[in-house]
Amino acid sequence: LLTGTVFIAVYWYFWFDTSSRNSTEARRVVLAGIVAGVLAVILARVLADVLPDRTRPLVNPPPGFRMPTHIGDYEEWSSFPSDNAAFVFALSLVLYRFAPRVAAALTVYGFAAVCVPRITLGLHYPSDILVGAVIGAVAAWISERYVRGKTVDWLLGFAQRHAGWFYGLAFVVTLELAEKVDDPRNTA
Repeated sequence: LLTGTVFIAVYWYFWFDTSSRNSTEARRVVLAGIVAGVLAVILARVLADVLPDRTRPLVNPPPGFRMPTHIGDYEEWSSFPSDNAAFVFALSLVLYRFAPRVAAALTVYGFAAVCVPRITLGLHYPSDILVGAVIGAVAAWISERYVRGKTVDWLLGFAQRHAGWFYGLAFVVTLELAEKVDDPRNTA
Protein backbone atom coordinates (compact mmCIF):
# COMPACT_ATOMS: atom_id res chain seq x y z
CA LEU A 1 0.00 0.00 0.00
CA LEU A 2 2.76 2.45 0.84
CA THR A 3 4.96 1.82 -2.18
CA GLY A 4 3.40 1.94 -5.66
CA THR A 5 0.15 3.44 -4.40
CA VAL A 6 1.86 6.63 -3.22
CA PHE A 7 3.36 7.23 -6.67
CA ILE A 8 0.07 6.56 -8.47
CA ALA A 9 -1.84 8.83 -6.07
CA VAL A 10 0.58 11.65 -6.90
CA TYR A 11 0.09 10.97 -10.61
CA TRP A 12 -3.70 11.07 -10.28
CA TYR A 13 -3.39 14.32 -8.31
CA PHE A 14 -1.44 15.92 -11.16
CA TRP A 15 -3.93 14.54 -13.70
CA PHE A 16 -6.94 16.18 -12.00
CA ASP A 17 -5.35 19.29 -10.41
CA THR A 18 -6.25 22.22 -12.61
CA SER A 19 -5.92 25.00 -10.04
CA SER A 20 -2.27 26.00 -10.18
CA ARG A 21 -0.59 24.35 -13.16
CA ASN A 22 -0.98 23.95 -16.88
CA SER A 23 -3.31 20.94 -16.85
CA THR A 24 -2.45 19.85 -20.40
CA GLU A 25 1.26 19.82 -19.58
CA ALA A 26 0.54 17.98 -16.32
CA ARG A 27 -1.35 15.33 -18.24
CA ARG A 28 1.49 14.99 -20.73
CA VAL A 29 3.91 14.41 -17.85
CA VAL A 30 1.56 11.89 -16.22
CA LEU A 31 1.20 9.88 -19.42
CA ALA A 32 4.96 10.00 -20.05
CA GLY A 33 5.49 8.80 -16.48
CA ILE A 34 3.08 5.90 -16.85
CA VAL A 35 4.88 4.83 -20.02
CA ALA A 36 8.24 5.20 -18.25
CA GLY A 37 7.08 3.05 -15.32
CA VAL A 38 5.85 0.28 -17.62
CA LEU A 39 8.98 0.51 -19.78
CA ALA A 40 11.25 0.35 -16.71
CA VAL A 41 9.60 -2.85 -15.46
CA ILE A 42 9.78 -4.42 -18.92
CA LEU A 43 13.46 -3.51 -19.35
CA ALA A 44 14.36 -4.80 -15.88
CA ARG A 45 12.45 -8.08 -16.36
CA VAL A 46 14.00 -8.68 -19.78
CA LEU A 47 17.47 -8.12 -18.35
CA ALA A 48 16.71 -10.40 -15.40
CA ASP A 49 15.61 -13.10 -17.84
CA VAL A 50 18.52 -12.85 -20.28
CA LEU A 51 21.37 -12.24 -17.84
CA PRO A 52 22.72 -15.09 -15.71
CA ASP A 53 20.58 -15.75 -12.64
CA ARG A 54 21.66 -14.09 -9.43
CA THR A 55 20.53 -15.82 -6.28
CA ARG A 56 18.77 -13.54 -3.83
CA PRO A 57 20.44 -12.87 -0.47
CA LEU A 58 17.53 -14.55 1.33
CA VAL A 59 18.23 -17.81 -0.53
CA ASN A 60 22.00 -17.73 -0.06
CA PRO A 61 22.71 -15.26 2.77
CA PRO A 62 26.15 -13.67 2.94
CA PRO A 63 28.18 -14.28 6.11
CA GLY A 64 26.73 -12.45 9.09
CA PHE A 65 23.32 -11.85 7.46
CA ARG A 66 20.35 -13.14 9.44
CA MET A 67 17.03 -13.37 7.67
CA PRO A 68 14.32 -11.48 9.58
CA THR A 69 11.61 -13.71 8.08
CA HIS A 70 10.73 -15.67 4.95
CA ILE A 71 9.29 -13.33 2.33
CA GLY A 72 7.31 -14.86 -0.53
CA ASP A 73 8.47 -17.23 -3.23
CA TYR A 74 11.36 -15.32 -4.75
CA GLU A 75 13.75 -18.26 -4.93
CA GLU A 76 13.10 -18.80 -8.64
CA TRP A 77 13.50 -15.12 -9.63
CA SER A 78 16.87 -13.55 -10.32
CA SER A 79 17.55 -10.65 -8.02
CA PHE A 80 19.48 -8.66 -10.65
CA PRO A 81 18.36 -6.02 -11.52
CA SER A 82 15.60 -4.79 -9.22
CA ASP A 83 12.48 -4.09 -11.25
CA ASN A 84 10.95 -2.40 -8.19
CA ALA A 85 13.82 0.11 -8.08
CA ALA A 86 13.52 0.64 -11.84
CA PHE A 87 9.80 1.28 -11.44
CA VAL A 88 9.95 3.81 -8.59
CA PHE A 89 12.89 5.72 -10.04
CA ALA A 90 11.24 5.95 -13.46
CA LEU A 91 8.04 7.31 -11.93
CA SER A 92 9.84 9.86 -9.78
CA LEU A 93 12.43 11.04 -12.32
CA VAL A 94 9.87 11.81 -15.06
CA LEU A 95 8.46 14.50 -12.77
CA TYR A 96 11.72 16.44 -12.32
CA ARG A 97 11.17 19.13 -14.94
CA PHE A 98 7.49 19.58 -14.12
CA ALA A 99 7.51 19.38 -10.31
CA PRO A 100 11.11 19.18 -9.01
CA ARG A 101 10.25 19.24 -5.30
CA VAL A 102 7.66 16.51 -5.65
CA ALA A 103 10.07 14.49 -7.78
CA ALA A 104 12.83 14.85 -5.19
CA ALA A 105 10.46 13.82 -2.40
CA LEU A 106 9.26 10.79 -4.39
CA THR A 107 12.84 9.80 -5.19
CA VAL A 108 13.80 9.86 -1.52
CA TYR A 109 10.57 8.12 -0.57
CA GLY A 110 11.07 5.43 -3.22
CA PHE A 111 14.57 4.77 -2.00
CA ALA A 112 13.56 4.68 1.69
CA ALA A 113 10.20 2.90 1.41
CA VAL A 114 10.83 0.54 -1.50
CA CYS A 115 14.56 0.00 -2.02
CA VAL A 116 16.04 -0.09 1.48
CA PRO A 117 13.47 -2.60 2.80
CA ARG A 118 14.20 -4.89 -0.17
CA ILE A 119 17.87 -4.92 0.81
CA THR A 120 17.08 -5.36 4.51
CA LEU A 121 14.72 -8.28 3.83
CA GLY A 122 17.27 -10.03 1.64
CA LEU A 123 15.35 -9.63 -1.62
CA HIS A 124 18.13 -7.63 -3.32
CA TYR A 125 21.77 -6.75 -3.07
CA PRO A 126 22.61 -3.03 -3.14
CA SER A 127 23.98 -3.43 -6.68
CA ASP A 128 20.58 -4.81 -7.80
CA ILE A 129 18.95 -1.62 -6.54
CA LEU A 130 21.61 0.62 -8.11
CA VAL A 131 21.25 -0.97 -11.55
CA GLY A 132 17.44 -0.89 -11.20
CA ALA A 133 17.66 2.84 -10.47
CA VAL A 134 19.79 3.34 -13.59
CA ILE A 135 17.24 1.40 -15.65
CA GLY A 136 14.49 3.63 -14.21
CA ALA A 137 16.48 6.73 -15.14
CA VAL A 138 16.99 5.41 -18.68
CA ALA A 139 13.27 4.61 -18.99
CA ALA A 140 12.41 8.12 -17.78
CA TRP A 141 14.83 9.62 -20.30
CA ILE A 142 13.42 7.50 -23.16
CA SER A 143 9.90 8.48 -22.19
CA GLU A 144 10.80 12.18 -21.96
CA ARG A 145 12.73 12.11 -25.21
CA TYR A 146 10.59 9.89 -27.42
CA VAL A 147 7.16 9.33 -25.89
CA ARG A 148 6.21 12.77 -24.66
CA GLY A 149 5.57 14.12 -28.16
CA LYS A 150 3.24 12.46 -30.65
CA THR A 151 2.50 9.37 -28.54
CA VAL A 152 1.34 11.41 -25.56
CA ASP A 153 -0.62 13.79 -27.79
CA TRP A 154 -2.35 10.77 -29.36
CA LEU A 155 -3.20 9.43 -25.88
CA LEU A 156 -4.58 12.83 -24.84
CA GLY A 157 -6.72 12.93 -27.98
CA PHE A 158 -7.91 9.39 -27.26
CA ALA A 159 -8.83 10.48 -23.72
CA GLN A 160 -10.96 13.31 -25.11
CA ARG A 161 -12.61 11.26 -27.87
CA HIS A 162 -13.19 8.08 -25.86
CA ALA A 163 -13.27 9.11 -22.19
CA GLY A 164 -15.02 5.93 -21.03
CA TRP A 165 -12.48 3.63 -22.64
CA PHE A 166 -9.57 5.82 -21.60
CA TYR A 167 -10.52 6.02 -17.92
CA GLY A 168 -11.41 2.33 -17.78
CA LEU A 169 -8.01 1.42 -19.18
CA ALA A 170 -6.28 4.07 -17.05
CA PHE A 171 -7.84 2.53 -13.95
CA VAL A 172 -6.53 -0.95 -14.83
CA VAL A 173 -3.06 0.29 -15.80
CA THR A 174 -2.63 2.47 -12.73
CA LEU A 175 -4.00 -0.26 -10.45
CA GLU A 176 -1.35 -2.63 -11.81
CA LEU A 177 1.29 0.06 -11.41
CA ALA A 178 0.19 0.70 -7.83
CA GLU A 179 0.69 -3.01 -7.21
CA LYS A 180 4.09 -2.73 -8.93
CA VAL A 181 2.87 -4.74 -11.92
CA ASP A 182 2.84 -7.96 -9.89
CA ASP A 183 0.19 -9.76 -11.94
CA PRO A 184 1.87 -9.29 -15.35
CA ARG A 185 5.33 -9.94 -13.84
CA ASN A 186 4.16 -13.21 -12.31
CA THR A 187 2.40 -14.19 -15.54
CA ALA A 188 5.50 -13.42 -17.61
